[in-house]
Amino acid sequence: MSLSAEQHAFSVIADPPTDAASLQEALLLLDACSPALLNSVLRCLSPKQRLRWITAIASFAPQMPQAAVEIVYRVFLLTFPDRDGARHYTTLLESERITPGDMAHLLAVRRPLSLLRYAPSAFFFHLFGFLRVKIRAGSLRPARNQSGDTGAARSPASISAAEPTSEKNQQSSDDRNKDDIEYDSEKPSIAIVIHRAGTGFSGGAERLALEYARYLSEIASVEVVTTQARDYLTWKNEFPEGLQNEDGILLRRFPVKDGRHRLFHKLSMLLFRSLSMILAAGSPPSSLQKRPLASVFWKMLTPLALLWMRLQGPHAPELQAWIKRRNYDFYIFVTYLYETSYASLPIVADRAALVPTAHPEWPLQLPIWQRIFHDRRPGWIFLAEEEHRFLRQWFPEMNDGPVVGCGLASVAQLQTLERKRAAGLSSFRERFSINGPFVLYTGRIDPEKGCRKLIAYFLAFLRKSNARLTLVLVGTEAMTVPAHPAIVTTGFVDDDVMQAALCECSVYAHPSPYESFSFSLLEAMAAGAPVLVTAESDVLRGHVIRSRAGLYYRDIDDFIEKLTVLLREPQRFQNGPHYVQKRYSHEAVKGTLQRYVLERIGAQ
Repeated sequence: MSLSAEQHAFSVIADPPTDAASLQEALLLLDACSPALLNSVLRCLSPKQRLRWITAIASFAPQMPQAAVEIVYRVFLLTFPDRDGARHYTTLLESERITPGDMAHLLAVRRPLSLLRYAPSAFFFHLFGFLRVKIRAGSLRPARNQSGDTGAARSPASISAAEPTSEKNQQSSDDRNKDDIEYDSEKPSIAIVIHRAGTGFSGGAERLALEYARYLSEIASVEVVTTQARDYLTWKNEFPEGLQNEDGILLRRFPVKDGRHRLFHKLSMLLFRSLSMILAAGSPPSSLQKRPLASVFWKMLTPLALLWMRLQGPHAPELQAWIKRRNYDFYIFVTYLYETSYASLPIVADRAALVPTAHPEWPLQLPIWQRIFHDRRPGWIFLAEEEHRFLRQWFPEMNDGPVVGCGLASVAQLQTLERKRAAGLSSFRERFSINGPFVLYTGRIDPEKGCRKLIAYFLAFLRKSNARLTLVLVGTEAMTVPAHPAIVTTGFVDDDVMQAALCECSVYAHPSPYESFSFSLLEAMAAGAPVLVTAESDVLRGHVIRSRAGLYYRDIDDFIEKLTVLLREPQRFQNGPHYVQKRYSHEAVKGTLQRYVLERIGAQ
């Protein structure tokens, strides 16, 4: 980031204007480039400066309560709100039960040691305000679940309180999950086990499970065994129990006994911080072999890690009982992270394979994964060369397996998508009133997907280049987006609108550092869009290098330079359709998967 842009951002921090967009832009820029320095500056704000911030936020809070909540968290708690905290305080601001000043005091006094250490005068400033709030409205309470400081490699996901289980949900599902299907005796039976599934999900693992079910249904009788949950943060039972047919795929759903426990978040933070003192971010557990004392402390985390797995869920004992009782010929478990795989895979490991969908993240550093990844019985199916390579480095004793990936569409469908871009249509631009070229991002608009950095880098690009360019964010919002004239959010769109966006964008940007495959990037490549991805993800960088369909960036200055090249010379990056059709069409993938599964069944 240029010095002038950084100086301007810090001047905004020192003397905040009453413009929400300017405040958000300054915080985003500094968070993306100098988060530790920003935290130091915010910790040392004087009471007078804190009062200025409260006044500035109060000026736009009635019109933009969600943005006000996010800024109060960032300035006074040095973090961003989790979903529960954001919802709680946004509701209070909208109903005018509290003011931004009340909220700042409520949050700040929850960190007395930090305030006393860095700014004693600020502590007494907020303590005085807190007492006034308590006297005026004693019923107000800060939200229970708050996130930790920013600057970590990756913060654990926020959670919601467990849902009470009704008597109806507690009853056995044996009646609704009877083995009442007559399978073709000449075909093997296969179960694909995943934490949640259905045709209405946008998640990559959920999509992969359904595609694998379609591929394998040509050679076997296939069921997707899953839970009734839709939301992975609560695990609330929302789908009907038992066997359903969705788009020609049989799904057998079991109830989740307990929703995600509220202690999960606190335990996640404890484990995250404990691991950070033992292992560097992104370091494999195998690196502890030369550090015996650190290895001892690492193994001592096992009981807490097992409790973490149980609290994370989804805890579905009837699903586990079904897997013990039902004798499928082969099992494919999708995603290593959840209890549906961790608890059930060892039961049938000699006739199973795991699709880990893994990337270097802090939960994978926990000691509980040794029994899974070093088990010599199950097979492995990888989605990308980079995933295969890093897992073999992290767990040297694990079995090998093929890199299969997943198909996006048939070759004919992919060719049709390529022709749509060549036709030069403009229906997406017209629908959302976009004039001129635009950079596209699709997916959940979430800090963990790198969206805060993407927005900050894009705004820095505009400030430096004065280009006429729009950033279009397509997907559901899990964070507040600055109200900037060059930023457009569309919300969730259907497949036709999504295809139009991919065909009309000038550049497709993918900022997520945590990817094991990335359907969205490959869909953009299939449409012929030049792509710009973060170098933090080995998988994204690998796709770009192999395809020659885009560029990757390492920091904000690199982002500005690479985006300039893509906009100026798009013809250099037109190899995406060929790459996807050759490697990730249904025809290219399903044969490899079918042969591997049949070989595994035949070897039993």
